[in-house]
This record gives sequence, C-alpha cells and structure tokens, in this order.
Amino acid sequence: MEDERRCPRCGATLLGASDACVRCLLALGLEAGGPSPEAGPAPASSAGPPAMPERIGRFRLLDVLSAGDTSTVSLAEEEPGGRRVVLRVLSPREDAHEILSRFEAERDALLSARHPGLASVVDGGVSEEGCPWFATEWVPGVPLTELCDRKRLTVRQRLGLFVEVCEAIEHGNARGLAHLNLQPGKVLATEEADGIRVRVIDLGLARVLDRRPTEQVLYSGRGLLEGTLGYLSPEQLDPADLAPDARTDVYALGALLYELLVGVTPFDSRRLLRKGWAGMSRIIQQESPEPPSRRVAGLGNIRLSEVSAQRRTEARRLVRELRGDLDWITLKALEKEPSRRHASAGGLGFDVRQVLDGEPVEPGLRALGRRLLRAVRR
Repeated sequence: MEDERRCPRCGATLLGASDACVRCLLALGLEAGGPSPEAGPAPASSAGPPAMPERIGRFRLLDVLSAGDTSTVSLAEEEPGGRRVVLRVLSPREDAHEILSRFEAERDALLSARHPGLASVVDGGVSEEGCPWFATEWVPGVPLTELCDRKRLTVRQRLGLFVEVCEAIEHGNARGLAHLNLQPGKVLATEEADGIRVRVIDLGLARVLDRRPTEQVLYSGRGLLEGTLGYLSPEQLDPADLAPDARTDVYALGALLYELLVGVTPFDSRRLLRKGWAGMSRIIQQESPEPPSRRVAGLGNIRLSEVSAQRRTEARRLVRELRGDLDWITLKALEKEPSRRHASAGGLGFDVRQVLDGEPVEPGLRALGRRLLRAVRR
C-alpha cells in the first residue's frame, strides 16, 4: 500500500490522482483569473480514468456514460433479471473498505428510501481492484430545468413539479438521508404518457463517500464544473462546518426554485469563478441574492423576452407573478443561516403549494390583510 499523499500547499490528504487538494486547485486556477467561458474543461491528468472491467459484482457493464480521474459512471445490467442500473465506480482508494463500512451502516436507510420521486440505491461494494462502487436505479431523464424550458412550462407548472421534488427530498431527509449535492443534474425529468415525472438521484451517497460536497461539486478531475457553483450553500464553503445537514438541501432547493423561476442561479457562476476562492466564498456567505422578480426584470430585454417566452407569458406579467410570495419563499430558502431557512424540504414545498392554492404565505400584517381582502371578495 502506497504512502498517504499530501497536498504540497496545505498538507491536506489527497484523494484520487490530483496533485493538490480541491481547495488549492481552485485557488491556483482562480487566482490566475480562472478559465474563460470559451476555454472549455481543463485537460485531464495523465493518470486518466480507471480501466473498466466487463463485470463488477453481479452487474455487466454496457456503456460508459462519463469518465474522470476520480470515478467512472456506466450503464450496467443486473444479472440475473436484466434490470438496468447506473454503476458509479471510484478510482482505487486506500480507504475503500472504510467507504464500504459507511455504506453498510447506511444501507438500511438507503434501501428503505422508496419513493416515486427518488431513484433507489440498489447495492454497493468494493471491486477486486480496490474500487468502491455503487449501483443506483437508472433514470433516463434530463435535468428538470432543461425540460421545463424545452417544453415551455408555465410558472404554475414548474411550481407543481418543484413541490414533487420537495416531497421526495423530505421523504429521504425523514429517514436520515441528506443529499448535500443537489443541483439540476441530480433532478431528472422524463415525459411519460400521464405527464412529466421527476426523479432525484444519488440521495444519501455524499455522506457514504464522506467527502465535503465542495470537493464533489467543484472538481471532477477534468476541470471546474461551473453549472453547480450556484447551488453551494454558505456552510458548504465553511471549513469549520463539518456537518451540513438537511437544511443544506433546503438551500439547494431554493437555488433550484430560483432557476426554475428566473432562468439563472442566485449567483452568476462566471462571476464566482472570476473572484477566486476567497471572493467566491465571500459572495456566497455574505451577499444576499436579488429577489427573483427584481433579478428577472434586470436580465435585459432580449434575455427577459426569452425567459418569459419559455414560461409562456409576457415580461411584465412574469415580474408581477414572481413578486411577493414567490420572492419571499425563495429568499427564505436561501438564507445564509440554516436556522433561518424553512425547517425542512416539506415546509418549503408546503409554502409553494400555498401559492398554487391561492393562499398567502408571507408572515405578519400583510398576510393577514390579504386574507381579509380575499374573505371580503368571497
């Protein structure tokens, strides 16, 4: 067994084949100005992805879906039975059996989290080569945000699907499973005969891997993944906060709701990258995002027209639709302090359901006044 490798800048234990820890890789790249939007992903390291066998456990590999220095994700088929799964195989690691122990400790919760909106975890183990692997239910979908735009779903339709996502996350959280890496790529949607179905994938695996969500999200061994920067919560960027929990999922759900409504994330990913690690952390931990109604109004005429058309409405009407309750709900989910957010994904979903039902959700005299006005009108 080779000696434990350390980051030459900060001394942190290295994972995978990287030559520096994730934070220092970010610092090195971002302090130099970061990659330009046109530059594309950074080149892979010379180590390359691990060679894949034809079989792992009882699963026969069919096709590689993605490959990086730290893991390979493949479509596989269970034998016997023929059920298709997504097989994530990590690179060989010295702590492979510790990962397996954590998986076995969480197995009951992972296998009990059966919900129509969750892709279930099928199994996990360590290969003969010392590679931890996890098999999850295969979901042939696209990110929810992408499908909503492609189908030009209205704000009400988007809110209805978002409530389903909240209910799925609440189901897992109630069983002690937090996602901690929730972003559009983990919320997949498919068109079926009876409508659009939404499924959340990879719930609970972040804790099994026992890696800070920042490491999983920001660096894949192939470069920075800009698309998920807007979903990182303040506590995920705080080295003193070692235990993000279900309220971290509430923050990510707030970011998802923001993007579904406005078409952009609460904080612009390119701006975050240009600021470097310290600047990015300061923005996420200290700056308050603009209310959705104000943000969408400031997109500029061309982009605002495009966003409005994708929601089958007019620009002014979209701004009015977002102003008020939806502003308040979204910003509450995105509070810096976890204790100030919705207490649960279910609570966030309840507030959004109130909007769909025409009930006010804002606290205080304004909400009371609106209830009285509605009563008088009735």
